[in-house]
Amino acid sequence: MATLLRVLSSCILLLVVILNLEAMQSKCEYKQWGNKIICTGEMQKYLRRRVFSEAIANISVLEVCNTDLTHLEGSWYEGKNNLTTLKISFNLELKKLGNNSFNYFPSLENLDLSHNQIESLNVFIFYPLTALNKLKLDHNNLQTLDAGVFLSQKKLITLSLSGNKLESLRNDVLSSLTMLEEFYVNDNRLNHLDSTSFVSLESMTILNLSGNNLNVLPATLFTYQKKLKELHLDRNNISTLNAELLSPTTQMEVLSISDNKIRKISSAVLEPCVRLKHLDAIRCPIECDCSFKNFYQFCAVRSIKTNITCEGRKYDLSVTLRQMECGIMDKSTIVLIVIIGLFILGKLTEVLLGYITKSRSIFDKRRTTEHVNEYVYVEYPLDAKSKADDVRPRERQRYMSVLHVPLNVYDYLRPIQGQMFNTAERQQRSFEPELPESSAPSRPTSDFYDVAM
Repeated sequence: MATLLRVLSSCILLLVVILNLEAMQSKCEYKQWGNKIICTGEMQKYLRRRVFSEAIANISVLEVCNTDLTHLEGSWYEGKNNLTTLKISFNLELKKLGNNSFNYFPSLENLDLSHNQIESLNVFIFYPLTALNKLKLDHNNLQTLDAGVFLSQKKLITLSLSGNKLESLRNDVLSSLTMLEEFYVNDNRLNHLDSTSFVSLESMTILNLSGNNLNVLPATLFTYQKKLKELHLDRNNISTLNAELLSPTTQMEVLSISDNKIRKISSAVLEPCVRLKHLDAIRCPIECDCSFKNFYQFCAVRSIKTNITCEGRKYDLSVTLRQMECGIMDKSTIVLIVIIGLFILGKLTEVLLGYITKSRSIFDKRRTTEHVNEYVYVEYPLDAKSKADDVRPRERQRYMSVLHVPLNVYDYLRPIQGQMFNTAERQQRSFEPELPESSAPSRPTSDFYDVAM
């Protein structure tokens, strides 16, 4: 009985909706396989009569597509409802949304505003939609996003902004989206990303940045994206990938970098991505050299499914790499090692020649005339008068023999000053070396030597 009543009530509701919509000269269609109404046609005339809320009071899914709407005011829908999904798309003249356009949708979970002509979003427009999980704003004319526009979307999981005219993404716009998992911002005009652009998006698993004007990605761009699984960077102007860019993304499974200006790609970039399954790098001008062969072999060892083409070699890439002969090091590395070796050899030769030159200079300096006087003094024979007058012949002979025997060694260690042994003063000076007056001991008498002998 209850089932029969439910069927009858649904039929009555359907009849009321059809009658109301036909009365308002608006084309609407009811999908019988779901609790959904699709409205098309002259919606402006229909909304001005303010009976739209009565027609769809018990509907959970509403689609307003291909209508003549130019703007949505706050009064376009009033009253309680059970709507969980609202799609307002493909309205080619819809450019403006009122500040309170969504005030009466507290249970709304999915909102699709794609393929319209929306140019701006008021900072309070999404404020009542606290239960929103999915928001699509694709293919509009958005150029900027105000800070705090998504402030109340704490539960948002999917955000799509593709096909707009955005030039930048600031952290103050995305700071409240801590639960966001899927972020699509492809086909915009992004030319720069700050290192803090995605700081708050720690739960993000899919990021699509393809079809922009990005040249360089900061090395710390994905510092907090440890759950990232898919990254799409196709159709940009990226020329290099920093080795530290993907270091935090250990859960990465899909990486797409096709249609960029990348010429060199190293295995160090993919080393942290231990779960990577698919790599797409087609239509990049990658040089097909030995370093790329090592990278290709690295992907094969990791069982990464690759879609890569080398510059000038679009087919049979695996055959080309197998035929390529590569040693342990490529030519550039060998040339660098040779240059460094020649530089080190030159420095060692310079040091050795300097040491030899300095040694010979020291040897020549010690072979001067003042050193020759030592030999003259030592080898000069004692005359008869000196022998007769000297009271200490033994001490003098011993002194002379000590100087004479180690002469060759002594000559290099501590040469005697030549001015003490000039030939002109040889007859006037005694062979006894003179000591300074302050330290000269008193000369003992001859009686002392006679007793000692």
